[in-house]
Amino acid sequence: MKHGDLVDIKLDNKKYKGVFLGKGRFSKAYLIKTNKGSYVILYGEDCIKDVLALWGDKSNPHEPNIYLMPYYRPLTKDFEHAWREFKVLHTVWAKPMTETDDYRFLPSYTIDFSYKRIDRFIHLLETEYKKYISQGIIEALKNIYDTVVNCGPNISFEFAPRNLGVDNNGKLVLRDIAFIIRRSHKK
Repeated sequence: MKHGDLVDIKLDNKKYKGVFLGKGRFSKAYLIKTNKGSYVILYGEDCIKDVLALWGDKSNPHEPNIYLMPYYRPLTKDFEHAWREFKVLHTVWAKPMTETDDYRFLPSYTIDFSYKRIDRFIHLLETEYKKYISQGIIEALKNIYDTVVNCGPNISFEFAPRNLGVDNNGKLVLRDIAFIIRRSHKK
């Protein structure tokens, strides 16, 4: 199946025409149109999406509403404010990796690495970068992390335009930023 293919989707005993948007490692995404608007439906097995659907903060506009979520437009440079916030997130996320503390000595799949990197990242956003990023995004990141850590300790973030979107007001939405780090076993 390729992007744009049409499929039939059954939801709440109703049949909809869906458009295949793409797939990630653990899920496939489809766009459907209902009388209440356009929505994205995710199918798959992904602990991150499961716990966000159950326990995510639905009141924060920067957090996605997972499994059936509104269609968020792709993040592009056309959405200047959201793009600037993305660039801040992308830049600050790399900072703990370049600092001279023990990050460079921790294998990326360890519990300490994940916790320390995310804690340092959020701390930097709250202090040195506070004037460049909205408090709502910082709160969304804290809530997302507090929620997805229920999937285990090897959680990480990724800040790339493909994982982000914008709502109808041009606000940045952290659609799919969390994932579980897989430890590779070399024998």
